[in-house]
Amino acid sequence: MPNSIMLVDDEKHIRVAVGQTLELAGYDVTACEAAEEALTHLNSEWPGIVVTDISMPGMGGLGLLERVRRLDADLPVILITGHGDISMAVQAMRDGAYDFIEKPFSSELLVDVIRRAQEKRNLTLENRNLRKALQAQGGIGPRIIGESPSIQQLRNMIQHVADTPADILLHAETGSGKDLVARYIHEHSNRRDKNFVAINCGAVPENLIESELFGHERVPLPMPNSAGSASLSMLTAVPCFWMKLKVCPWHCR
Repeated sequence: MPNSIMLVDDEKHIRVAVGQTLELAGYDVTACEAAEEALTHLNSEWPGIVVTDISMPGMGGLGLLERVRRLDADLPVILITGHGDISMAVQAMRDGAYDFIEKPFSSELLVDVIRRAQEKRNLTLENRNLRKALQAQGGIGPRIIGESPSIQQLRNMIQHVADTPADILLHAETGSGKDLVARYIHEHSNRRDKNFVAINCGAVPENLIESELFGHERVPLPMPNSAGSASLSMLTAVPCFWMKLKVCPWHCR
């Protein structure tokens, strides 16, 4: 949602009037009656800015400013003030508010302040995305190149799941790069200092896979690195990528 505005005011006629003005100026407006309601929509990735009245029942504009700065200190908050709130608004700017507008205000002034705040927000988010891209492509290990929406979605998904302790299932056509994605996940997770072990179940004969995985006694097997110890016994707390798992016998899965 580019050019998104979170508008917070307890007076309905102001929400309607200001909302219509901003929509005519090309903004996508989410209007809320209370600060608590607005907070349910906001997060550090909110693409727009916050415009809020100072004096409201319950949590006021200053309380909302404080909560927003906890979510994202770079998210611009514009305060709408009455005449008696000027000193309060000035202090709020020292505390991190982007700007304040005194009632009554013209539509041109409101749109101009919001335009500058939105430009600042766009630059902030663009810089964050560039830093993430540099970090992702600057580390060791494999690279996932490309800027298509699908590739960007894949990178974002990896950032969310890389540190999870749960198993991750990669489902894709043969040759699409599952091994690359598995190694990329490993190199960008908190387990990157551990060895990465890839096991190709399709390369182990069916009559040997059970002994190779779970161990065997006395009889040496013609498998590399199998001196009587099981592969699984060596994988404690080690990231492991299982390739072609569907060809592995059911009793070994």
